[in-house]
Amino acid sequence: MAEYLKKVAEVIKQRIRSNLDLIHQNEDKIKKILKEPVTSDRTSRLEKQFKINKELINENNSAIKLQKELVSYIEVLQNGIFLPQEQMQSPDQNKIESDHLKDSAKLKREDYFELTINNDITFDERHPYYDDPDFLNSLLDYYISVEDYEMCATLKQIMQS
Repeated sequence: MAEYLKKVAEVIKQRIRSNLDLIHQNEDKIKKILKEPVTSDRTSRLEKQFKINKELINENNSAIKLQKELVSYIEVLQNGIFLPQEQMQSPDQNKIESDHLKDSAKLKREDYFELTINNDITFDERHPYYDDPDFLNSLLDYYISVEDYEMCATLKQIMQS
């Protein structure tokens, strides 16, 4: 599944590049149009080119967001969160796997912290550490240090609920 998602992410990347090429071509057209005398036809052609570029930029922004989410999900898959083999292993093997996952979870926690403070992932009910008081306190400490009091208030509300 991860390989399929990587291919999808690559297709998205190619689409973004293609859109950027079109945007650059439209910029060249716009530069040529701007050299013409001011007329209603010129204005309408400029508006058309601007509209096309705006749509391409919006599509790219959505595609980039989707691509980030896909990459994040691929990482989750590759880090072994979903291991159906665990159910078939002996208790001793499960303990070893569990200890390994706990060790890697500490790293994931730090990764999730970085992703959260960089606004790469949204801190909402779907966040893996949404109900973790220690994680909330770490976030609160960070947002206090950067004086983001709006986020501090949001976190306080979450803590109280």
